[in-house]
Amino acid sequence: MPVSDVFPKAGEPSATMSATLRDLVHALRLITDVRLLGAADPELAVRTHVILDAASLAAEALPEEVGAGLVVLTGDAPGQLVALADDLAARSPGAILLRDPGVPVPEVLLAGAVVVVPRGPEWSALLAEALRVVVEPRRHDVGSARLNRALAEHTDLFDVAKALGVATGTLISIEDERARVMAFSPYSDQADPIRRLAILGREPPQWHVEQLRSERVYDRLRVPGATVELPEAGEVRRRLGIGMADPTTGVYLGTIWAQETDVPFGPELEDHLVGAARYAARLVSQARQIHSVSTELVQRLLAPEGPGSGDDVPQLRVREPASFALIGIEAVDDDRAAEWLLSSEAVALLSMRAVSLAEQALVAPYGARLYVLAPGPADPARDVAWAERTVAHLQAQRHAGFRAAVSSSASAGSVRAARAEIERVCARTAPSAARPVVTLDSDRTAVLLAECLEALPRAALLDDERFRTLVEYDGRSSIDLLETARVWLRVHGEFGPAAQALTTHQNTVRYRIGRLESLAGYDLADPDDRLLLALQLRLHDQS
Repeated sequence: MPVSDVFPKAGEPSATMSATLRDLVHALRLITDVRLLGAADPELAVRTHVILDAASLAAEALPEEVGAGLVVLTGDAPGQLVALADDLAARSPGAILLRDPGVPVPEVLLAGAVVVVPRGPEWSALLAEALRVVVEPRRHDVGSARLNRALAEHTDLFDVAKALGVATGTLISIEDERARVMAFSPYSDQADPIRRLAILGREPPQWHVEQLRSERVYDRLRVPGATVELPEAGEVRRRLGIGMADPTTGVYLGTIWAQETDVPFGPELEDHLVGAARYAARLVSQARQIHSVSTELVQRLLAPEGPGSGDDVPQLRVREPASFALIGIEAVDDDRAAEWLLSSEAVALLSMRAVSLAEQALVAPYGARLYVLAPGPADPARDVAWAERTVAHLQAQRHAGFRAAVSSSASAGSVRAARAEIERVCARTAPSAARPVVTLDSDRTAVLLAECLEALPRAALLDDERFRTLVEYDGRSSIDLLETARVWLRVHGEFGPAAQALTTHQNTVRYRIGRLESLAGYDLADPDDRLLLALQLRLHDQS
């Protein structure tokens, strides 16, 4: 049976826009042992995927959509793979992903690539990781190769973890200050449950983190150069950890953990950890400085005193884009959501989403909003659609209200003018669940009307004796004449629709409007009186 394994155990993922077979195998080999069988082209683009259940297909024909993408074959019976082999090969799939069938893979399938992963309880997590690489290749790139290239051309945190693991005979994982896994050494069958769950879930189990906090482990890791040992407990193997500190500020950046294998900890492990912690801290610090430079760039362009269109920002050596989209996102009536929106976690999340809008998109907080600056030709429909998807994602993830406003070089000219336009629209439109994204074009009437109301002599209009009479009457009566007038004017003086909106009878509405006219002296058959009362009601509502 021909077998080809052209991928190294650890290597750079491809930087292509579509995920490749190399990307897929690289991502899975960081987690588990992967065999690649058959004729494999490392640069094969894997743009689509189909999940097939071998058991259900035993009595059914293969679906027509099976094509030259990734075919994920589920099901446990080895005989089913043999039975499906001819039909599956005839569809010329780009690659097949399956659990180890326990029997030789049929020869006919080896004309293409077959990716075989071990059997075990981690199958669902491995499948999720594979689909994440295929479905979100840009996000996959942001999380690895793109950031790694920004850190340094010759090394990254995965290199540190791999080198440290080889030097010490241990399994290494590098976590940030919130215990999220940033990098880890290659797969080993000696990984204990904590390590497996941490890598598959991108962070250790919550109960484990809480236990370490209760035992003040993280407090001890904040002491520069100090190592902390966690003893073996059941299936959880012995660990030695050391904190990483920012080389300039001394701020805690995270932890390097070394898990013991069948080879006991050696006498030089602590020295290796100290050196690795200093070096890894430098890489993490560099990455955050790169992020802070991008943040400063956007903030300078957004600032009222920032550079004009086409002007250079000397310290950053960049030029404002000639055309762009600017999207501002804000929380709605939720202080905790507003605080989170300005955090580094929110910036990272929006940065990953923004690359689908523009490859060179930049994200930064400014004022109470998080802004996305996407250089490139303006496309209002595309920008609004992206903003709607992003707001929906944030609301589902954070269980809070958010909304967005969109501007562009086409409508505003410069970045700071676009930011001013976004502030103008947000300040003069009320948040609405039905319309989570606003623009000046779609909300121009509401914006201009609000600005007209701001320019009116508020005190004089509200001090009108007729209007004060209505306010005082409503204050001592159960009949709400102001609300009746507000609804009646909104439906253009139609009694039927007003009665329906107020859930009362038409005659009741007629009586209240008549009572309002006789009490206050308005003549609501006069268009000028109607306009004046409508403006007074708007101003009263605002106050």
